Amino acid sequence: MSSFYTAENEFSKLILEYNFIPLYSMWNKNTIILSRKIGHQNIAYCHIIISANGSGGISVNLWIAPLECPDARLDSNSAAFLIKIGEEWEDNPDFLQLCQSRIINVFNGLDRFENTIEQELNNPSLLSNAHQIRMKNYLLYLAVLKLIKESLEYPEIKKEILKVIEKKAKSLTKINKKVKEAIINNQAKVKDPKLFQFIDEKQRAVISLSETITDYIYIELALKS
Repeated sequence: MSSFYTAENEFSKLILEYNFIPLYSMWNKNTIILSRKIGHQNIAYCHIIISANGSGGISVNLWIAPLECPDARLDSNSAAFLIKIGEEWEDNPDFLQLCQSRIINVFNGLDRFENTIEQELNNPSLLSNAHQIRMKNYLLYLAVLKLIKESLEYPEIKKEILKVIEKKAKSLTKINKKVKEAIINNQAKVKDPKLFQFIDEKQRAVISLSETITDYIYIELALKS
């Protein structure tokens, strides 16, 4: 079987020729993520997610999405689209190479999703109540991101994230603390009561608001074209 831990090497053509970037700070022991921007409007991203499970299987999925954390949150974002690349349970040493070839075969058509993603962000399909709630929250996350990027703290946050990217580090914990402080410091500037309440509630969530915003900034900077 292809080794999950050699996925970065086996996808070397996607990295070297197609400019996919390993998002080291979003890896965990069971997931490897390679990403890049697509299109020309800084709206759409492509994420290759290689996952291992405890039974020895490997799955490879490709997501086309707006700025979003490349994890289970993609499932509930109606502006994100999944292409299943492959799943392997047998002893096939060529599996990841075959997955790379399949991704390359579909890659040239991915730019077409940019307009679709933009349309979904402006007028979400809202396929279910869960999608409706998720997309309302997602737009509020983007509003918080905009708030932080316009804050006095952002240049320092950006500088620290660029250091993480340069070192290929796998932790954003220190930066998350800086983002949390920036959110607190700038909440008073928020005029929209819904956004103010959203910030207050999400700071205490299981995945805090600052963690999500930190991830968004990291993705933007790591994949900056």
